[in-house]
This record gives sequence, structure tokens and C-alpha cells, in this order.
Amino acid sequence: MEVALSPARHAHVWRSRRQATHAVQVSDATFPCMEIALASCLSAPSHLPSNQKPSTRRKGLSIPPIGSSARVAGSEPRSESGAEKRRRETVRRRRALISTPLVHPIVSPTANLARRQPRPANAMADAKPFKPALVVVDFQEDFCPPNGSLAVPGGRSIAPLINHLLALPFSPKLATRDWHPPNHTSFAANHGDAPPFTSTTTVAHPSDPSRSYSTTLWPVHCVQGSPGARLVSELDVARVDAVIDKGMDPRVEMYSAFYDPFRVSDSGLAERLRRAGVTDVFVVGLAADFCVRATAEHALDEGFGSYVVEEGTKPVLPDKWPECRRDMLARGVKMISAEGDDIARVKSLP
Repeated sequence: MEVALSPARHAHVWRSRRQATHAVQVSDATFPCMEIALASCLSAPSHLPSNQKPSTRRKGLSIPPIGSSARVAGSEPRSESGAEKRRRETVRRRRALISTPLVHPIVSPTANLARRQPRPANAMADAKPFKPALVVVDFQEDFCPPNGSLAVPGGRSIAPLINHLLALPFSPKLATRDWHPPNHTSFAANHGDAPPFTSTTTVAHPSDPSRSYSTTLWPVHCVQGSPGARLVSELDVARVDAVIDKGMDPRVEMYSAFYDPFRVSDSGLAERLRRAGVTDVFVVGLAADFCVRATAEHALDEGFGSYVVEEGTKPVLPDKWPECRRDMLARGVKMISAEGDDIARVKSLP
């Protein structure tokens, strides 16, 4: 018996097969081999124009449905070979698969399907370089009770905290010293009967007298080579990498460990820190409202992160400290605790 398809039936079968091919392509990421095999079995002739329907007959042959047992007219019935049976079974299974809804999600073609690697726990800490330096400002005998000529209230009590910080992985660890000549302009004794603490003097730029500033007059203190200029005995100087002297030019006041307001006298501290690759400067020492403040603010000006560890400093004028502290915060200096996250980050360094 000869089986022949009408033109309408043939076109329907052809469209169904093309739709089946497209359906498999949706899941090509999961079944790439199946798509190739099925497309080769089911796709329509590629040489036909898109607007031409395929012929229903070719050389007297009819096109039976896939998997049917129809034969060519005039031929004798014959038994199927093992290969033909296997082919029919494969086609049947593939057609059943096509009719089964896909359960795999359709993924955007622009999606990144690569497996995401977990971020390390310290990824945020590693996002920016962090190499902290510790600067211990003017922790000297003349700034500490009971015998200092310019003793800061409670100044000696900060020694244990500073020694604790010196044991942490700061690099470098530096100490500064006020190292004045006897004729320094900040000494009240060099200005007649002017009383210290409440008197001021005008400091002019050595090369440009039109530039000037006013500074407080102090008792004589930290004279070069005197007992009062020594670092306090309680300080663990064995952990200090270098000592930087400042205030040696008698013409200008120099609170900061970096330079005086005119930059006439420069200690070289900024360049030293840059050569060491330092990113952040932690400041302790005396006094909070003068030399510590100036050092922390100049660290900011030089591009370093700037921190003052509050347990590691004391002000010489306690009643004015709250206002001074607000001004430092407004400038961008971070006022931190020795028990806070910033010191914990230092502790975590190798």
C-alpha cells in the first residue's frame, strides 16, 4: 500500500519539524549533541527558497511520516533490519523529548555564567594599601610632671598606652623632640618681662617681613642637651626606629613634626614617610592642643591619613581642648580610641 501526503499535510509536517529544531535550540547549552543530531534528521531541505513549498512527490515516491511502516509502491514487504529498528526507536524518543516542556531556565545571552569565586574575608581591607606609621610627639621630661618646666597635666600617665602601641606592627615608629636653642623666640624669658602662657609675640617670615603670625610665649623648655629635653625614661625607646628633632631655628615657632608655618625649617619627616611607603599616620604624645594637633593636620596636608589616639595624648590647656578637638575633626583628623577598629586593623597586619 502506497502512502502519499497531501501538499497541505506535507507543509504541516515540514513546519512541525522546523519548530522542533528551534525548540531544541532553546536548550542547546544543556543538549548540544542532541540538537545537532536532531537537526540533521528533522530539518527541511536548505536549498529550497523560503517562499517555495516542498514538493509532495519526487520521481514517483511518496514521503511517509517518520517512523511509519509504509513502503514504496510496487515493492515487496520486507522485515526491518536491526539498524532501522534502532533508528526508529531513537526518532521516537527524540520526538517524545520535544513534546516535553523544558524545565531549564532561559538565561540572558549576556549573563556571565562563569562560576563566581568567593571574595576573601579581608577583601575590603585589601582594596586600598594600608601601611601605618606611629609618631610619638615630644614625649620629653620638660612636658611631664612632676619636674617639667612646661608640664602637661597627666602627661606622664600616657606612657603605658604609647608603649603598647609601639609593640604593634607600625612601620616606621618615630619619636620627635623639641630641641630649642637658648635664644628661641618662643621663650618668654627672651621677651623682657612678658609672662608665659598669656603673652604672645609676632613671628615674621625671615625673608618676607610682610608675612607674619602670632604665637604664644612659653617658659624655657627642652633646651638642646638639657635634662628637660630628654625623652621620658618610661618610653620604650628600644622600639623607636628614629628620633626627629624640631624647633631648632630660633626665629620661628615649630609645633609640627613636619615644618614651621612658613616652611623655613623642614624636618624631612614627610619625605621619610613617603620613602617608607606610609599611607597613614597615627599620632600620640604631647601636647594634644599644640604639637600633636599641628603634626596631625600637616600629615593631612601631605596626603596621609591622619589619626590621633586619644588615650595617648593630653592637652596643655584642658579647658580649651573640646573646641580644639572639634576643629581638628572639622579639618579631617580622625580622633580614635586605642580599642577601636583602626587600631584593630593595625594589629591584624603581619
